[in-house]
Amino acid sequence: MKTRTVSLVTSTLLVTSILLNPIAHAADSDINIKPGTTDIGSNTTIKTGDLVTYDKVNGMHKKIFYSFIDDKNHNKKLLVIRTKGTIAGQYRVYSEEGSNKSGLAWPSAFKVHLEIPDNEAAQISDYYPRNSIDTKEYMSTLNYGFNGSISADDTGKIGGQIGGTVSIGHTLKYVQPDFKTILESPTDKKVGWKVIFNNMMNQNWGPYDRDSWNPIYGNQLFMKTRNGSMKASENFLDPNKASSLLSSGFSPDFATVLVMDRKAQNQQTNIDIVYERVRDDYQLHWTSTNWKGTNTKDKWTDRSSERYKIDWKKEEMTN
Repeated sequence: MKTRTVSLVTSTLLVTSILLNPIAHAADSDINIKPGTTDIGSNTTIKTGDLVTYDKVNGMHKKIFYSFIDDKNHNKKLLVIRTKGTIAGQYRVYSEEGSNKSGLAWPSAFKVHLEIPDNEAAQISDYYPRNSIDTKEYMSTLNYGFNGSISADDTGKIGGQIGGTVSIGHTLKYVQPDFKTILESPTDKKVGWKVIFNNMMNQNWGPYDRDSWNPIYGNQLFMKTRNGSMKASENFLDPNKASSLLSSGFSPDFATVLVMDRKAQNQQTNIDIVYERVRDDYQLHWTSTNWKGTNTKDKWTDRSSERYKIDWKKEEMTN
């Protein structure tokens, strides 16, 4: 990375500065989602609603869209649960030991997972995305095929008939610059996605990752200069020059499909939905000749869990 020298100035520790970004609420582009009940033909209806909660302590805005699909020609009911919102990045300087050492907390992973208790009759039948994603952007439209199954179309088509299927009004879309999505061991009772940091350029140098190491400079992932004359807390990379997920946070957009037998005695289901942020501890210290960085993985985990109740008979979901 480029080396530069600046005069030493006095500054306030950035614990509560612009690096502690307020949560950025995800803009809803879901103009095709209509609350209420819609008849899509072939003796099939879709009932859609949404639930919104805000965990201020952990900086997590959760928006859950749900769509009950009642196909009278099929022996099971379907429920699509779409997990959206924003998990704040909270990229921030959190400690300073004099001028020569400082610590930066940064989000190395964001997680969303759903789990149905083992004693519940409902099961998870599908989920999207179905695979790990390493592209910058993911987009997929969910469709119903009148055979009790959901499919996904990745061409960006929205609404209307698509082949032998009908769009149910949900187009999943999210961006993950410098991150990648990992699908975490799904079963018929749980599913989860981990959006984890991959690597990043630093001022045209790199790419650097969580494990990068140089014998002299250590880990240079968030090092602004190698030997610049400034306080340690001022030598971290500006958030606007890093991945947008670090400062603004991640806006998830995943979908899970549940199925329930119409003849099941208990037509109610509990489900737990959890949002998480994992943060690493990046440290800078002055060695007498240059700056050196170290990165400690998975130092903090911030977790926001909520239980939702599903009433299959009334086609309602509450928290």
